[in-house]
Amino acid sequence: MDSVPGESGYCSTTGIYRSPLVPPLELPSVSLPHFLLFSTPAPPTKPAFVDAVSGDSLSYAELHSLTAAAASALSSAGLRRGDLALLVSPNSIHYPVLALAVLSLGAVLSTANPLLTHSELQTQVRDSEPVLIIAAVELIRKLDGLLPSRPLIPFEAFLASLPREVDPPLPDVDVGPGDPATVMYSSGTTGKSKGVVSTHGNLTAMASLLRRVWGGDARRDDVYACVVPLSHMFGFSVLVCGTLASGATTVVLRRYAVGQLLTAVEQHRVTRLPAVPPVVVQMARSCRAGSAGGRDLRSLKEVICSGAPIAREHLERFVECFPGTTLSQVKSHVLMHCSYADRRITIGWSSSNYNNNNYNHHHPARATHAQQNGVFSRWTTGITSNISHPKKELNSQVERNVRCVSLQESSYNQVVVNGGRSNKIRRQIICSNQLHYCCAHLLGMRMGECYGLTETSGPITVCDGVKGRFHVSIGRLIPTMEARIADVRTGKALPPNQHGELCVRGPLVMQGT
Repeated sequence: MDSVPGESGYCSTTGIYRSPLVPPLELPSVSLPHFLLFSTPAPPTKPAFVDAVSGDSLSYAELHSLTAAAASALSSAGLRRGDLALLVSPNSIHYPVLALAVLSLGAVLSTANPLLTHSELQTQVRDSEPVLIIAAVELIRKLDGLLPSRPLIPFEAFLASLPREVDPPLPDVDVGPGDPATVMYSSGTTGKSKGVVSTHGNLTAMASLLRRVWGGDARRDDVYACVVPLSHMFGFSVLVCGTLASGATTVVLRRYAVGQLLTAVEQHRVTRLPAVPPVVVQMARSCRAGSAGGRDLRSLKEVICSGAPIAREHLERFVECFPGTTLSQVKSHVLMHCSYADRRITIGWSSSNYNNNNYNHHHPARATHAQQNGVFSRWTTGITSNISHPKKELNSQVERNVRCVSLQESSYNQVVVNGGRSNKIRRQIICSNQLHYCCAHLLGMRMGECYGLTETSGPITVCDGVKGRFHVSIGRLIPTMEARIADVRTGKALPPNQHGELCVRGPLVMQGT
């Protein structure tokens, strides 16, 4: 296979990029419940899910037994392979039990946000055509009449009726990677909300990838806090699939309240928190106002923020209140991760004119002169950023404001840095390994990106950091994924350094909508 410099995995004959990362990801050939329940590195007695308020918990062994019991009961209620069941409930430690029970029967799981209106739920029910609905008791009235000829099962009463057997078998149903697993609805930001069909293969591949990216068994001691809805793909993929595959513990808040969250972090020694911007802002405000109540929150290592950009003043307030916490942001399908040695952080997001169809994964485009104060921002034509460190004497060694960083068009070993203070801009050319040294050794900072879509069940590129290299790009394709840049008019593959439409294929791509 002919390839371009830099181990891109590019084939000049076909125009296809393949992952150069090794070892390749070994994809499970089993159903998602089988993979999560039988392949976890966690011991059976370890808590899988813990209620943040009551302290009630489900061990990995109890999760297994309740899932099997729930599957048997749902089968008795008429749920069969290929049927669709709708789950409408706030977060609960038993939410994964019902989800995995449905999937273990070969049925399809659809979820709905409990905050949806009656009309919105009616639209989703008409579109997905469930054969039964499982709903929290407080939502029964809202769902009344939506499915008059089908069962409406109360969530809590159903769970209370399940027998507590020891290690019952899962249903003997032939469910494979190609079978549909979930229909989760998009947010509808660019049009009508659509149900995205993901297969067991999509989700097991994503869970396997998360376990690998998170460091495998090294994450078994992590404790995650769940404040995002498990009815959304972000919550379900990270806080059910990812955490179970890694053998971690998830502390579940039924409804979000900043005081309860901070208490949960302290009481359960939470280490990682997937969140949305309002949560980050409220955490910082609570701390600033003194309402953190003297809590010991030093266990929190990382907050992963998704959904929208955060104003600079909120970021600064957060790092002031939580100096031992890394803040990472996922925005517009892009993750930019930076961590200082003392966890002071500057965050990044896609700029408004970023087009995800026009970015070459291996060859970062030329630098833009656009100035984005205080953010990392990946454009079609480059990356802008602001880097500062709480130890002011270190700032002069890398420029206090690094405004624009990209690989030079003429050399893959050069980095162009436009930096300066206020309106005084200076231009400097340094080697990429020197920039890496400044970031990693002087600032104690690691920088990396990954890129993914809801339709790909997670990231499809990662910055792997092989041999300590630092590249200003969104990384390289993960194992098993392929990509090409196509001409938007002809559909033909384009060579490197050309703008076009990004096309990907592989086991993470959804089945359809």
